Amino acid sequence: MATVTLTAGSDLYPGAGGNAGSDSILGLGGRDTIAGGLGLDTVRGGQGDDVLSDTVAFLGAGVVSGRVFGDDGDDRITVTGVLSPTGQRGLAELFGGNGRNWFTVSGCDFHVNGEETRGDGFDTLELTVSQVKLVSGFWDLDGAKATIIGIEKVILHGTSAADVLFLYQGYASHDALYLIDGGDGADSLRGGYREDTLYGGDGADTLDGFDGADLLYGGAGGDLFRLPGTEDDTIYGGAGDDRVEMPGTSFRPDSPWTFFLDGGAGTDVLAIGRIVTELRVVRGTDGLTVTYGGKDFLAKGFEVLELGAGSGDRLTLGAESDKVTFWGQSVTANLAGGNDVADLLLAYDFTDPATGPIFVDGGQGFDKVTLDGLFSADKQGITLTSTAMDLSFTWGPGRTGQLKGFEQLTITGSRLGDHLDFSNYFGGVASFQQSNIATDNDWIKGARNNDFLGAGAGNDTVDGFIGNDSIRGGQGADLLTGGQGLDVFVFDAVNHSTATAFDTITDFTQGQDRLDFHTMRPVLSFIGTGAFTAANQVRASAHDGAVWIEVNTIGTSGAEMVIKLAGLTDASLITAIDFLF
Repeated sequence: MATVTLTAGSDLYPGAGGNAGSDSILGLGGRDTIAGGLGLDTVRGGQGDDVLSDTVAFLGAGVVSGRVFGDDGDDRITVTGVLSPTGQRGLAELFGGNGRNWFTVSGCDFHVNGEETRGDGFDTLELTVSQVKLVSGFWDLDGAKATIIGIEKVILHGTSAADVLFLYQGYASHDALYLIDGGDGADSLRGGYREDTLYGGDGADTLDGFDGADLLYGGAGGDLFRLPGTEDDTIYGGAGDDRVEMPGTSFRPDSPWTFFLDGGAGTDVLAIGRIVTELRVVRGTDGLTVTYGGKDFLAKGFEVLELGAGSGDRLTLGAESDKVTFWGQSVTANLAGGNDVADLLLAYDFTDPATGPIFVDGGQGFDKVTLDGLFSADKQGITLTSTAMDLSFTWGPGRTGQLKGFEQLTITGSRLGDHLDFSNYFGGVASFQQSNIATDNDWIKGARNNDFLGAGAGNDTVDGFIGNDSIRGGQGADLLTGGQGLDVFVFDAVNHSTATAFDTITDFTQGQDRLDFHTMRPVLSFIGTGAFTAANQVRASAHDGAVWIEVNTIGTSGAEMVIKLAGLTDASLITAIDFLF
């Protein structure tokens, strides 16, 4: 055991001492460099800007293995732990004193107090950990126990693994500033109550600033940012397909927030949750300007916008190709130029259906819209009518919507039969695709152009009306009509028209219309009117006042797929030209 008092100058210690014994070292004045080494050491820097270090080992449960006091001056204090053979950690106590002190700790349990009893200044604690959590009043840092007092800034470095660095765990009294760098790996980072800085680094990270005016950097990888909406936060997404979520539960107009969001490179998503009042979004040369509660914020570099809209929300986008998802009570949107994609969720959840009205104008370009009734509380079917360039729809009592300037419409999820009449629509080249998830019976009539009409499961009625249409009945016993033009009837699987639930085509014209089997595998072949001789053959037969198309996919015993061509009686007129394989 050694007790050493250094001079008032700038001393270097240990030199040859301060090794494994229980040392007591006092630096006095000057810029001292002191290393305590192993053993139960007490190191004091004294006055001056000192560099102090100690190494601690396990000496017994709850037994302090080393103490370091910075005293006066701006000190740098480093403590390193050495595990016992059974994996137990030593316990260090660190005290900053006056001045701006910097603490670095690893491999041990510790208690750090930046100010001791009379200190002041801005103190920093730097740690490298893969997991941080609060347990019964102390911090758990990769299994090490720590208590932290009087520290104004905490810097956390993650590892190359998937780190979990959560600073907020209900610990309201801890008010330090945090800088968190997740490093490599898919990290989960959460700030505290003050102004935090979070770096995701490489990997698909999750960043949540929590309270305070935070600065969040995603880095490389597809990162997820959670923005509480209560303070002045700044987000830089960096490279990768990032997603910024602003939950409506905390994003309120009366909160003191000011945001700046930059999605960076990649296809980035800005998702604003269901909110309490009008929301306006306008795309300008600098990005999206979002106005809410009389306040604005700028969101740059976002390619996809999801809006859980409130009441009377308005969206105006520019010439770019935008992708937008809407849900909530009512929306008015002008997507302007570009090839836009709009997804309209007709209800947010099972208890809060959208009430309308909804108005969306696709503008110029080839625009796509989806009406998604998956979450409709009353499972109402969609009724759609058309006038010139407009499509109007309802999906329940008093719920209305209007679409303009869309070239492709997809309807998904409605649980009951839909009634879709496009016959008075004079829009551009249109694709109307229905993809239902249940056995509803739909009625669909095409527009005055070349349509792609698709029904879901159920016994559907589909009429192409005017134009060269592509018609897909889907599962169930469907009634299909091509109407005027050269039409193609598409069959993707045997169960789309079975022997017991077969489709009927009312106006098939031999030599003009086509039966499309090109997606079915193995490839089928037409054999005329003869008997099956092998699997995967197609033949024509005449009986019961109609021509029947039969498809055999197993052996030679019979047909697993059957299609009725009503109005035709001579099977010999059907040739290979009537098929697409």
